[in-house]
Amino acid sequence: MKIKVVALFTMMFATIIVLVGCGPKLIDCPDNSGGPATIKVGRAENGMLYEFGVVAVRYDEATQQETDLTDDVPSAAVNAFFVESGYTPKVEGLIIDYEVISFDRDVDPYPMLKKLGNIPGVIETDLHVFHKTSELLYASSFDYIEEDSNIPSGRRAIVDVGRIEDGSLYEFGVVLIQYDWMHTTGTTPLKAVNNYFIRKGYTPKTLNSFSDFVVIEIGACVDTAPMLRDIEAIPGVISARLNLLHTTLEVLRGETDVPGMSLF
Repeated sequence: MKIKVVALFTMMFATIIVLVGCGPKLIDCPDNSGGPATIKVGRAENGMLYEFGVVAVRYDEATQQETDLTDDVPSAAVNAFFVESGYTPKVEGLIIDYEVISFDRDVDPYPMLKKLGNIPGVIETDLHVFHKTSELLYASSFDYIEEDSNIPSGRRAIVDVGRIEDGSLYEFGVVLIQYDWMHTTGTTPLKAVNNYFIRKGYTPKTLNSFSDFVVIEIGACVDTAPMLRDIEAIPGVISARLNLLHTTLEVLRGETDVPGMSLF
């Protein structure tokens, strides 16, 4: 299952950024204190999550010719900007003609975008966004991705996401469930899963359904990882999985949990 380059860029650069004075809202998940390992990521105004300590930078033609885009060090002016700010930048990879540059995993890159964009030779900057497993499954279900003209808007925020032992990140409060729609014994699998969440005190909400998976939301700060085994034990459930987060570079390299998902 492959998606077009234009489609992925629609997903990546959907973060139409308006740099205003309003700072990010910090959304902690105290219910998970002492629970799973967590990491903080950013949430842009349109709801897309983005990686801390990483930016995507595109140069003008002259700077591109002067810069070795295969080097670990960004262009001289961009490198100097980060060094003067106390960081050691490193080029993690390329997304067509964008350099993806890491500098500090604990720093929100959002406030830097405007200053980076004013550096001579830089013509565009953006965030390095995450693509959820649910989004990639949706993308793989179609020959192309239509741009969503109804992108939700809201306040920028810093949010907690879960982190499993292999380092993979996942969205709290969402689980992807694959049902055996031919299962006819007893309660329907869909109703049984809903009842499972209700007994735990949650109000399940179906967000979408595609590629044999149903995406269910149960609460913003709820850790769904410990529930997967119990959900898969419900008759008629084939599998339950976390809504993992994949950076654009990971999608480019085919490093996702969606088989065959890559750029080309």
